This record gives sequence, structure tokens and C-alpha cells, in this order.
Amino acid sequence: MKKIFLNLFFIPTLAFSQGTFDVVYTTTDSMVYDTPGAFMSIHTTIHNLSSTDSVELNISKQFVDIPASWETAICTDICYPSSVSSVNLSLAPSDSQEFVFYFYTDLVADSGYAKVLYTNLNVPSNTVLHGYHGITQTPAGIFEENKAVFSVYPNPSKDMINLKSNIQLKEEIYFITDELGRTILSGKLSENQSSISIEQLPQGFYFLSFGNANTGTVKIIKQ
Repeated sequence: MKKIFLNLFFIPTLAFSQGTFDVVYTTTDSMVYDTPGAFMSIHTTIHNLSSTDSVELNISKQFVDIPASWETAICTDICYPSSVSSVNLSLAPSDSQEFVFYFYTDLVADSGYAKVLYTNLNVPSNTVLHGYHGITQTPAGIFEENKAVFSVYPNPSKDMINLKSNIQLKEEIYFITDELGRTILSGKLSENQSSISIEQLPQGFYFLSFGNANTGTVKIIKQ
């Protein structure tokens, strides 16, 4: 009887890092204002949420809508030329890394917008998409937010914003304007109303105020 020898080949199992991450704004919000010709920056921080696994990230500009003479650039551990639209980044367990998005502007007042997609290369479901807005205006036109006696939450929001106020706002007329001061949405609060729907607004930033000039103005972001 012939003996049959079986050669067993052991294929090692590749262990991929399963770390996850998050990205948070470290400046006031996703919008920055300055005068024409300025270099404007918006700062965020990337956090590795795992204490045991590293994270391998791809960071890429997904959508850039800027004037033809503007440029954008990104900085992680190093700053890249404006021509670079995608970079990879490694984060050790529990590590954090600052991320900066730059708008390089010209001498004409204008605005630009970009989206950045952060992707965990080893955990495809772990992604973050952030928007970045840059606005240049002449000094007389730079928006200065009035001290408001009310606030809104959540902010940013996709559909509804809730009102929290130190004064009574019932039956007040509200106005939502864009950065050029144009009224995009208005209405009157009912007696029991404490929220406003912004679902129909395009993504971007707006300013909420009331007919009572003493209430001030609050900046809102529609996701």
C-alpha cells in the first residue's frame, strides 16, 4: 500500500489594526472670516480613540468650490503644497494630530467652500466628512456677531434648531439671513414654539435674528 504524505501549508492570518478615530473642530466652528488677500485657516484635531491599536488614515479633499484665483492646502504633521489633495496619516494608540485646512485668497472679497473626507483604511465604516468655509470681506463688511440673549442647539443641524433664551420669544418674528444679509427664511413664533425648521435650507451658514433688535444675532450652520 502506498503511503500518501500530505504537505500542510500554514498561511498566517494577517492582523489588521482595528483602531477607530474621530475629528473635532478646535477653532470656533467650520467658518473663518478675514479681509481679501489673507491666508485663512481652520483647525481640527484627529483623535485615535483606541488605546491598543493604531489607525491608518487617508485624508482627501472631496469637493472644493473656490474662486479661480484662490488655493487650498492641508497640514497634518507637515504642510503640503496646494496641489496635494490626498495624504495618508498614521496615528499611534491614543494619539492625536492637529489638522489644518487653509484658504489662500486674492484681493477681491469672495467666499469658498471645501469638504474633506477622513477614512480609516482598516475600518472602512469609520469615516468623517467635514466642511470648511472661508469668507473674505472688506473691513466695513466683516460680520460682527451681536451679543445675543438666545442660543440654538444643535448647531450644526440638518433639520431643526431649538431655541434657548433668557427672554420671552413667543410671537416674535424671526429672520434667517445669508452672509450677504439677504433674508432666506422668516416667520413668526407661535406661543408654544421653541424650535425652527431649517430643513429646506441648502447646506451652509446663516444668521438668525428676531424683530426685537435687543435679542442680537446667532450664527447657525445647516449640514
